Amino acid sequence: MKWADPVNFPWTMAFLPSQKTGTAGYVRYLLKNRPAAKIGVLYQNDDFGKDYVKALKEHLATRPVP
Repeated sequence: MKWADPVNFPWTMAFLPSQKTGTAGYVRYLLKNRPAAKIGVLYQNDDFGKDYVKALKEHLATRPVP
């Protein structure tokens, strides 16, 4: 999410969607098509990967409780 800092870097933007935006689609798909599935995540151990996992957990936390 470091690419989304318009205060400090007003002329910088990411080429790809942010981790938060990208994971929203994955979570919607999983909850609709595989609601009982277990989810495993492989991620790179740096800020990019950690932001990805954080965004995924945030989206999954908003799902309705069965």
